[in-house]
Amino acid sequence: MKKTIIIVLLTLVPTIAHARLNNNRRLHLVEKADGPRIGMTALAGNPYHEALSKDITPVFSQFGWQFETRFAANEDITGLIEWVPLIGGMEQGLFIPSFSALIGLRIRQGFDIAVGPNISITDPEDPSKWLSLVFAVGQTIKTKSFSFPIHLAVVPKKDGARISLLTGFSWR
Repeated sequence: MKKTIIIVLLTLVPTIAHARLNNNRRLHLVEKADGPRIGMTALAGNPYHEALSKDITPVFSQFGWQFETRFAANEDITGLIEWVPLIGGMEQGLFIPSFSALIGLRIRQGFDIAVGPNISITDPEDPSKWLSLVFAVGQTIKTKSFSFPIHLAVVPKKDGARISLLTGFSWR
């Protein structure tokens, strides 16, 4: 029961915060920055590799989009809400959908840190394995019109982890 409550809260916090940004002027909406993401994921440990198939390479591509809202900014820290849908494994004939909803911070120098729920259908026959927690860190390099993020995300499990490195660009 405790685990269920934690999962529900981690799912609802980004949703509620996003709704407040759109409906309540008390939070200062700074800007939105959306853009494509590309990268790779490595499977570390048994739970993922066995669930997908022993015939695959445990490193595969990721393609997707990041929807980012920056809020409550000051000179040093900006709040972040990120929605990241991805499709992985296409080069191996796989279709591995993944969705992350993260809440985090960015400091002035562009260092990012975020955490949130992740849903990834790695084992279609066992929905109990779909929900996890994702931790992400990275650096966002800004130019006048574009941002170029480089992020490392880790989805830990009991017997292993998914480790992803993603990059892309966003325009403002």
